[in-house]
Amino acid sequence: MKAKIKKKILFIVLICAGVISIGIITVHFSNQHLSKSELAQLRKQYPIYGPTISQELIDAFGKEAYIEQYHEKTENFIYGEIVGEHTTFWRNQYTGKEAEKSCGNNWKELMEYTMIVSDDTNGIFEQGDKITLVSGIGSGLVAGLPVLAEGMKVVIPVYQDSFKESRYWWSEVGMYYVTEDGYVISAFDEEILSYKVYSGIKVEELLEKVKVYLK
Repeated sequence: MKAKIKKKILFIVLICAGVISIGIITVHFSNQHLSKSELAQLRKQYPIYGPTISQELIDAFGKEAYIEQYHEKTENFIYGEIVGEHTTFWRNQYTGKEAEKSCGNNWKELMEYTMIVSDDTNGIFEQGDKITLVSGIGSGLVAGLPVLAEGMKVVIPVYQDSFKESRYWWSEVGMYYVTEDGYVISAFDEEILSYKVYSGIKVEELLEKVKVYLK
């Protein structure tokens, strides 16, 4: 009789423990996503940049056409932190020769940042590796690209420069800010230029999800 009672008590305890565990897991995963109101508040600190496309153009040519033109060159998504100030230089678009100022026709002024890598979707970098991010000199509000400041953490789509292996071109379409708590917020309009909205999830989850955009 006592043995049966002990078994029932043990059974009840196990059920209660299971319920509590499920509750804890549910709370844990619910905390992995920011609410709409939380995202709205963070937008003041993490604004949207990039191209603005009208609904008329989307209806005429299709949303996929606009998304694909930004993702077709993407080779990797890199998560890291910007260090130091940006620098500028001139480069011949055909020979790759670089200089501090323009040397005539076919020279383009570029801007570059240094990033310390934390992770990447292709697993080709070690944590702590340094890479260079490059873009046209119109970067910032003029060209629609976000200004990357020292200490800023981002997930950024890149493709390798044809003249320098450690240098990577980047785009704001597909870029996500990473908050102090490890959540991501898009630097572009996801409603127009993304198949899915990822803002509000954790950075680790994002790195898994964006793998579908790599060719």
